This record gives sequence, C-alpha cells and structure tokens, in this order.
Amino acid sequence: MMSLMSMFDPHSGIMFNWLTIFSFFFFMLSMKWFTHSNFYNILSELSNLIIATVKHSLKNFTILFFFCIFLFILMSNMFGMVPYSFSMSSHFSYNFSLGFFLWLVGLWYSLFSKMMEFIAHLTPQGCPMLLVPIMVIIEFVSIIIRPIAISNNLNMTWVEFNNTSNQ
Repeated sequence: MMSLMSMFDPHSGIMFNWLTIFSFFFFMLSMKWFTHSNFYNILSELSNLIIATVKHSLKNFTILFFFCIFLFILMSNMFGMVPYSFSMSSHFSYNFSLGFFLWLVGLWYSLFSKMMEFIAHLTPQGCPMLLVPIMVIIEFVSIIIRPIAISNNLNMTWVEFNNTSNQ
C-alpha cells in the first residue's frame, strides 16, 4: 500500500523541472518561435476571449493582472505534465502562497479603494445592533481563514485527481 505522500518522492535522479522551466524562458527570449506558430495563435485567441468576456466590468490593469495570473497557473500546470518532473501545483506551499497572495491583493484593494463598503460587508443586513460586534469578529475571522481553506481545497483536489489517474 502506498503512502499519500509517496507522490512527492523523486522517481529518478534527473531533475527535469529545471530543464523545462529554463527551456521555456529560452524560447520566450527568442520570439521567432512564437511569431506565427500555433502556440502564438492559441495564446492570442485566449487573450482575446478573456478580454471580450471581462472588458465591460474591469479596468485594463485588472484584465492584465488576471490574464497574467491565469497564464502563470496554466504554465505551472503544463510543467506538471512533463514526464519525470514534479508538479509544482500539487504542493501545499505553492497553493498556499499563490492563494495567500491573491487573497491579500483582493483584500488590500477592497480595503483601500472602497473602505466603507468593505466594513459594511462585515455585518449582515438587518442584524440587530446588539449582535454587530460579535458578527464583525466572526466575519473577520472567516475572511482571515479563507486563503488557508481555499489552498487546502486546491491541494486536496489535485491529490485526489493524481491518485485516481495513477490507478
């Protein structure tokens, strides 16, 4: 019977992770590989689709931010499909750091750009004034716990997918 953590054991002495990461950057440095290739066409169609979907509700900077995050997650998942390499997205520290960063960016943005709306969301509508201090504490704790819960869910989903695909 295999251990749940045996998927993190190295299967060979060759580290293909570094090779795949650096080969991607070498290809990106010379753009002649991407000018009229299928990868460039797929990437441009994907960016046009995402921009057309969210351009009415978001500013240009946020579209660029979400597109970069999307490409980062996509590339890290693609690196996990390279044979004999370790998938970065299957590790809890990777998921936690990514989830914590995105949560912190969203929290700072909502706190500093719309502070009154952020504070108003800490109490439910129609809450009695006697319960407001307790509700603020409960909602604040739930906001603090959210990145841990999301990264744990992402990690367990990946572990479950990995276990079912190996059988």
